Amino acid sequence: MRREPLNLLLSVSVALLSVSALARPKKSTLEPCRAGRFLLPAGGKLIVGDAQVSLDAVVLDGHSVGIDSGCALVAGSVKATKRGTRVTGKWAVCGGHRNVQLRALIAPDCNTMAGTLRAKKVKPSRFAATRSRCGDGVLDRQNDEDCDGVIGCGDGIVCTDQCHCQRVTTTSPRPPTPCVPVSGMFVDCLSTSGLADELYDGGENGAAVADVDGDGFPDVFVWNTAGVARLFRNLGHDMQFESVVASGLVWPSQVMVTAAAFGDLDNDGKPD
Repeated sequence: MRREPLNLLLSVSVALLSVSALARPKKSTLEPCRAGRFLLPAGGKLIVGDAQVSLDAVVLDGHSVGIDSGCALVAGSVKATKRGTRVTGKWAVCGGHRNVQLRALIAPDCNTMAGTLRAKKVKPSRFAATRSRCGDGVLDRQNDEDCDGVIGCGDGIVCTDQCHCQRVTTTSPRPPTPCVPVSGMFVDCLSTSGLADELYDGGENGAAVADVDGDGFPDVFVWNTAGVARLFRNLGHDMQFESVVASGLVWPSQVMVTAAAFGDLDNDGKPD
């Protein structure tokens, strides 16, 4: 009796079952929400009459659970489910309360928590809490926040994106350093002289020099084909000049000046 067809059929069936098992997708592993602090609304408190806290919070640290207002961190249960992360914490004593039990569910987005707190001879209380985070507008110093938004820092100090206070430093521009002459050498004094005017950037430049006001110091008339022409008076110290708008030697930008020179045209001993 030949058994080859039967053996072949069995082999094919086993192979198909093996392929089917390999092709079957693995079940996704649910991950619980990460550790953090879940703040009750301002003024809310779970353990009334115990620790004085400005903000009450349910604290998750790994699989440990605590409550700021009176229940220290203890080993609890933090379990991922399809509906969210279930949290359970139990304490024999929390301040003046006995047999305290917290049961809560963190939403799938891991940002909100809703639950119930029970204790012996105390009416069960329902609560809702929100994950504490930098930038939520609530100053939570237990979350390593020095500030949050406009809260927490003094005058002249800003709150950074990491919720830490940082002093604002403003640097005032230094006044121009007077040009110091060096014996036997030429020194570039343009940037500190008062003659460095953006109106004279571009185009062709030129200058004419004369002691216009007769104070013994040479003054400068500067022109630019792409800008305006203007007289600068020598202040007599540190190679400093100032613009003399009232001199009459000012041309609007649409008038092109291509050259300039001083001379005593009326023989009065003063440069024209």
